[in-house]
Amino acid sequence: KIIDVVADKTVEILSYFEIDAGNMKPYSQLLIDANEALGKMNVTYEQLILELKRSNERMEMLAIELQTANEKLRELATKDGLTGLYNHRYFQEALEKEINRSLRNKTPLSLVLLDIDDFKSINDQYGHPVGDIVLKGIADALQKTVRDSDLLARYGGEEFSVILPETDLKGGAMLAERLRRAVEAEETTTEAYSIQTTISLGVTTYAPSTGNRGMAEFIIAADKGLYHSKETGKNKISLVNMSTG
Repeated sequence: KIIDVVADKTVEILSYFEIDAGNMKPYSQLLIDANEALGKMNVTYEQLILELKRSNERMEMLAIELQTANEKLRELATKDGLTGLYNHRYFQEALEKEINRSLRNKTPLSLVLLDIDDFKSINDQYGHPVGDIVLKGIADALQKTVRDSDLLARYGGEEFSVILPETDLKGGAMLAERLRRAVEAEETTTEAYSIQTTISLGVTTYAPSTGNRGMAEFIIAADKGLYHSKETGKNKISLVNMSTG
């Protein structure tokens, strides 16, 4: 109040000397105006903080969506659409890396190629939709049988491949036998049919100490074992020792 009275007296004195005091407001009014301006500033600041928070949340959501989209794209690029296993392209890339690692660490690396016996007759007799069900059932049985360190892929058609890091020929044969038994015990059941089938397998090992050559010869050796199994009765395993041919 004292300050407001002084302000009033100041205006009165200035008027005596014909000095324009301008729009001099009382101190109390200045405080009110200042508080209102400060209140508006606080509201604006709070709004800015809120908007910034919302923007950050939107950016986080977009980042999550982008990561999800990238993961889906990667899955589409590396996974087989029917079985959900790795596709042929990914298998080739993974095998090359494992061969290089085998050479670097001087550890054995085994490869299994397997093919469903008489799969064409299943498609011919029951139709391709049922054939697809059989493929998925066998893929599931194989996936449940391989080890966490192994890489299972659909090589193409009714053929599958398994990369076995740090596994010698004996270990590869043991896993191949487990795969053969798992598929032999698998029964695909639909509303109208109950189908059992078998697989033929070829196993070989890439051992750096024997001076094995490249990836193509590695695959050819496993494929040679696979076709030997096909030609000599099916539902069996054939081993190919690359060091002896």
